[in-house]
Order: sequence, then structure tokens, then C-alpha cells
Amino acid sequence: MLVDPPAAGDWNLAVDEALLEDTARLWLRFYAWDPPTISLGYFQAAADFAGEARPLVRRPTGGGAILHADELTYCLAVGEDLLPPGPGSYGLVNRALAAALAELGVDVSPPRPGPRSGSPWCFADPVGIDLVDRHGRKVVGSAQRRRLGRVLCHGSLLLGRVDDGPQIGALRELGLRGEDRLPEVLAGRIAAALGRGWRRADGLPGEVAARARAIRAERYADPAWTLRR
Repeated sequence: MLVDPPAAGDWNLAVDEALLEDTARLWLRFYAWDPPTISLGYFQAAADFAGEARPLVRRPTGGGAILHADELTYCLAVGEDLLPPGPGSYGLVNRALAAALAELGVDVSPPRPGPRSGSPWCFADPVGIDLVDRHGRKVVGSAQRRRLGRVLCHGSLLLGRVDDGPQIGALRELGLRGEDRLPEVLAGRIAAALGRGWRRADGLPGEVAARARAIRAERYADPAWTLRR
């Protein structure tokens, strides 16, 4: 398990992809973004954000755009054999996330089915793989990428309110207690769900860090990668 300091978006995504490729280990990483950055889903059109002044990156996972500002992001990178196939993998992880948040004083649940707004923003339209608060506002968004017999699970937990849509909630407003314990509690619940324990890592292994630097240069720091769709 890694708990990293805030970092730029291109580095964060490069590290996550390097963890996906690291078939020798299981990884759970928590981090934040500095500066605040908009990430596009893998298949999303960049034209929706033409002229955007804030940094823009493209995730290896799908879904809509996210403004990563006041949030905790997690990356889970494990073998496919540890997760149910298809949408069931979201359910397993979300049940662990919901249990962890309940332990810290916040009740969340899957959203009720409803019409989609067509917004390019991820948090404007809760779907079945997300978690919402009692008002129906999305506070946890998730996405995945499967490759090399591995699964990369991405998730954003909104701590404070951001400015990208009226559906946005915030965990602090819902009574979140012990925010500094959030990574520890989440890690414990995810470990229990997977039947695996975590060992706290001091940093990336050298070969994984080197791979992350190469991936950042090849893709995430390259505007052509971000604007490719």
C-alpha cells in the first residue's frame, strides 16, 4: 500500500499504469492532485474542454471528466482472479468503500436509476457503479481498465465541494470523521473484501518508478495523447 503526497496529474496517471503493469505485486495507492487537474475518460472527446485553462490529462480508465481538486483518489491494481468478472468487481469494491465511509460517519449507497443529463462531467450523472449520498449526489466515482490479466480500479472520493456541477456532494458536509484515517480504514476494508493483506510501502520500487517515468514521457505528459480523441 502506498499513501503518496499530492502530485501533478501526468505523474499520478503514469504511476497508476506502472502499477497495473507490475504483475509481481498487488497495489493499493492513495494520492491527491497538485495542481488541481481535469482528467478525461479514456474514450472521451477532448473538444468538450477546448480552451480549458486548468491542466488536462487523459486517464487510462473510462467515464467522464473529473476535476481533481479537494479529493482522495485511490488506485487498486490486482490480478483479475481476485475480483468478480464484469460489473461485479465494482460491487465488491464499492461495498468495501461504503463500509469504510460508514465507519467514519458517512452513509452512501448505489444511486437509483434515472435519466442522464448528457453532461461531460463524471459527477453530474450517477450510474450504478457509483456511490451517492442521501440526497442522491454522487460522492464516489469509479472506473476500471483490464490488461495483462490485471485490473486497474480508479476511484475519486470527494472531500470538499468543487465547481463542476450541481449534483456534486462532499464527504465533509456529510459528517466525515477522522479524515486523516480515511486511507487506513479504506485499505482495511478493501483487504478484507479481497482476502489479502497490505504492507505499507515507503515508495515505489526502483523499476516501477523508472517505468512510470517512461510512461509519463510517452503518454501522459504528451498533449497529443490527451487530445487524441
